[in-house]
Amino acid sequence: MTKNPVVLITRPKEISGTLEKRLSEFGIGTYTYSPIEILPLEASDQLMATVVKDVDIVIFVSPISVEMGFGAISKFIHDDPSRQIIAAVGRSTASALKSLGVSEVITPISGSGADALVNNLITNHVSPNKDVLIVHGEGGGENIATGLAGKVKKINRFICYKSVTNSEPFSDVTKMFGDRLISGWTATSRGILAQMLSLGAEHGMDLTSFPLFVNHHLIASDAANAGAKTIINCVNATDYMAACISDWFKLSEVS
Repeated sequence: MTKNPVVLITRPKEISGTLEKRLSEFGIGTYTYSPIEILPLEASDQLMATVVKDVDIVIFVSPISVEMGFGAISKFIHDDPSRQIIAAVGRSTASALKSLGVSEVITPISGSGADALVNNLITNHVSPNKDVLIVHGEGGGENIATGLAGKVKKINRFICYKSVTNSEPFSDVTKMFGDRLISGWTATSRGILAQMLSLGAEHGMDLTSFPLFVNHHLIASDAANAGAKTIINCVNATDYMAACISDWFKLSEVS
């Protein structure tokens, strides 16, 4: 492996810790900078009891939605698949739920993402008499809501966080890339990818020339369209991504 490679983690600090830890276990250094910060949106127990009551399916759209939303509704969730289904858009979100004690989580049968989850739910779990709760951030959840519209009785929403622009300067990141102290970077959402590329351009830094590790084919497609030269799709955003990054550096050293 390249000696002491360092990867820029662009996930919000609230959910970057696990990936940082996994990468360190592979001997890979990390530097974390995200173009966004996550702010929780509070909700009262009374509101949560009303929102979650009699819901048949609870859908978490991301690890952040678990981090920010699960605590508020956990006391009202039935961890019993015969009474209530808990669903996640992908493995990272499912892992986050299981780490909090959820015993069974429905995920996409193949692939990941909102469309894949909706396909599984429509095929195997939803019916016109079911009520659904989508747990997401401000401005999110639309693909799932649109996909399930007309297939279920009611769609409720719990907006548990909002994203704001990170106020920390980008200059340190620019310097580290310029000094070749960073060997590659990650993007685990299309929005973060776009914001990072924009920040790089504003600061005269061509991020497309550095290896980019992503967790979804749509992010990879956006990166390719933006001119990224080396894109590695690790499919998942935590354990699989850490192993994928480690394997790539080992292979690149051999080649």
